[in-house]
Amino acid sequence: MAHDIKGKFKQQTKHHNHIHNHKHYNPHLHIQIIGFSCAFAVGLLMNILACVFSHSGWPIIVVASYFLAPFPNLICKNRDAFSSESGNLTDLGMFLTGFFVISGFAIPAIMAHSSIITYESLGFAIAGGVTVYATLIAFMAYFHKKDEEDGWN
Repeated sequence: MAHDIKGKFKQQTKHHNHIHNHKHYNPHLHIQIIGFSCAFAVGLLMNILACVFSHSGWPIIVVASYFLAPFPNLICKNRDAFSSESGNLTDLGMFLTGFFVISGFAIPAIMAHSSIITYESLGFAIAGGVTVYATLIAFMAYFHKKDEEDGWN
C-alpha cells in the first residue's frame, strides 16, 4: 500500500514537472490574469459607486454596453482566410462595437445633462468605463501578442 502511494506521487510529480517544463508555460500568467481581473473589478466598482452617488440605479445600465461591445466583432469576423480585404461584415462588426463603446460614455453624459444622475456619478461612470475598456484592450492585446509568439495567428 505504501509503495502504491509513493508510485502515484512520483507519477503526479512527473506529470506536474512536464507541464512546467512545457515551452509555452508562463509562470507569471496567473498573476497577470489576476491583475486583469482586479482592474476589471475596480471599473465595475466605480460604476456601482456612480449608483451610490446618484441615489439611483440608472448608472449601472452602462455595464450592459461593456458586455455587448465585443460581440459584434466576434460574430462578424472575416471568415474568409484567403481574402486580404476585411469585407463589409467585418466593417459592420467594428461599427457596432464602436457604437457600444461610445454609448458606454454617452449614456451617463446624457443622464447627467438631463439631471437624472449627478455630475459626481458621471465622473465615476466615465472613470469606470475607461478602466473597464482599458483592461479589456490590454487583455486582448496581451493574449493576441502571446498567440503571435506561439504561431497561432
